[in-house]
Amino acid sequence: MKSDQAQLTRQLNLLIGELVKTVELLQKAARQPIPGVEPHRQPSSPQGADNTPNEAVNPTGTPSLKELSDAVITLANKQGRSAALSVLEQFGVGRVPDLSPAQYPAALTAVTKALEGR
Repeated sequence: MKSDQAQLTRQLNLLIGELVKTVELLQKAARQPIPGVEPHRQPSSPQGADNTPNEAVNPTGTPSLKELSDAVITLANKQGRSAALSVLEQFGVGRVPDLSPAQYPAALTAVTKALEGR
């Protein structure tokens, strides 16, 4: 019984060690730039004077995932989580990352309208 337990403990420790190595490799890889992809640059003023998101702060004219996420968080903070979920549900999702990039502009417009009470 004790030898079985000791063997299981050793195997578990080996698995944990491998898991830690994998996490470290993933963290290192996440910090590496992706060839051919420009890093996201934070705009100088992502929000208007009234602390609501500007319509287009990204130079490409398409909001980034971060810009959209920040807008949804602002909506949730101001009007509650249900208001933010209501906007996301208009696009058939329950989380911002589940939106396709093609939906970002319309989603940001919907969030902005909700913040403005329209």
